Amino acid sequence: MKKLALNDGSLIDEFAVAAVMFFMTSCILSFISMRRQKTTSQRMEKAADFIFLSGLLVLFVATILIAFNLIK
Repeated sequence: MKKLALNDGSLIDEFAVAAVMFFMTSCILSFISMRRQKTTSQRMEKAADFIFLSGLLVLFVATILIAFNLIK
């Protein structure tokens, strides 16, 4: 973070926290879906996929904002 000259408590931290929450939720849902019956398992796995992709989108947006120097 020092090389990018970002302040402590920047918006990047907020993006990182959001992404971690999405990824952890996705991991937990995937784990639970492996232990469930087939019908419930498929719904949970689809939810986990959607949440994981949301986390990737958050990281993508943060990366674009950094690349174009929109976050200081």
